[in-house]
Amino acid sequence: MTRSTGRSCGWYTDEGGIRKVSAFLRAFDLSSFNAKAPPPRTPAFFEIVASGVAPEEVELTDLIERMGNPDALTIPQLSEKASEESDLSDLAQWIDDRNNRKAIPHKLEQCGYVRTPNPDNKKQGIWTIKTWRLQPGKTEAEAVSQRQHVYAEASLPYADQVKAVRTMIKQVETAGDEAKKRAEEAAMARRYAFNRFG
Repeated sequence: MTRSTGRSCGWYTDEGGIRKVSAFLRAFDLSSFNAKAPPPRTPAFFEIVASGVAPEEVELTDLIERMGNPDALTIPQLSEKASEESDLSDLAQWIDDRNNRKAIPHKLEQCGYVRTPNPDNKKQGIWTIKTWRLQPGKTEAEAVSQRQHVYAEASLPYADQVKAVRTMIKQVETAGDEAKKRAEEAAMARRYAFNRFG
């Protein structure tokens, strides 16, 4: 036992320290104390919170805000938008890296988005989104069904999440149909120009 420990023990036992501490605690007013209240939001609190946030979460939050905080989104949409943003090219590479596929849902959850299972696909819960693919040298695009996990805002009830996902898929497929038509028209024009002047 060190000298300071011995003095402390002596104060507690020999000099009435235990009685003094007990009297202080009994007299201390705890009527306004709420054990379930969140901690005060002081600068120190935010520093502790920020030290535990991964850079990918911050960048994902920025990316989602740039997408307009959609009610539902997919990982390919995140990748496409990140690739368009010059300051988020590292994030685009991180999203596209297959080693991060299991981490992305957790990062999205930290950003307020959760995987929303497809109620019509009881086995896997995966959604099917129709896209179009135009092969080089062809003038007609072919439909391709892509199976994807879709993420919706966690704050929405499940029924609203499903509705948001269906709305997003419809918008993606409508935009894809329009892009298909433009791509086929451009391919036809190229073929016509080649046959005419080629």
